Amino acid sequence: MMMKNKFNRIHFSSIKGEWNTPQEFFLFLNSLFHFTFDPCKPPVIGNFKGNGLKEHWGKRVFCNMPYDEVMKWISWGWMELCEGKTVELIAFLIPGRPDTEWFDRLYKWGGQFYKIKGRLRFSNHNNSAPFPSMVCALNWKNPLEYWKKLKIISEEEYLLELATRRAIIRPQYS
Repeated sequence: MMMKNKFNRIHFSSIKGEWNTPQEFFLFLNSLFHFTFDPCKPPVIGNFKGNGLKEHWGKRVFCNMPYDEVMKWISWGWMELCEGKTVELIAFLIPGRPDTEWFDRLYKWGGQFYKIKGRLRFSNHNNSAPFPSMVCALNWKNPLEYWKKLKIISEEEYLLELATRRAIIRPQYS
């Protein structure tokens, strides 16, 4: 049992939760997705200095959040997308951990996953990441309409979810 804990500590954790995006990798993703906004610190596009968990996001979002707060960031991004006011696409750079609750949520929300071959070498670390990375894109204007069209949810579930979302109060993060 001791060996398993030591293995997990070495391979699935970090002293820092922040993994700054490698510039070349970001430029490649930007050529595909044409980002206009980055809510994280330090931003790789634009000069947003606010708190990405308290303010509205831009139109085409790149998000490489602190990896110890993935659930908060994907939940906030999902709310931004569901409101349908400005956000039309979010590309999350995430650790490749399909056994997590947040990964399951992204999958259920219709995320499109792109596996990254090899390990990224993040710009604020000397070595490559001790974990695989993926990009998950959420890119539809109205997820509920999309689900209904694909028959992932019934008309009854659609109406219930729509009513629930109208009553949602955004989570407040410090």
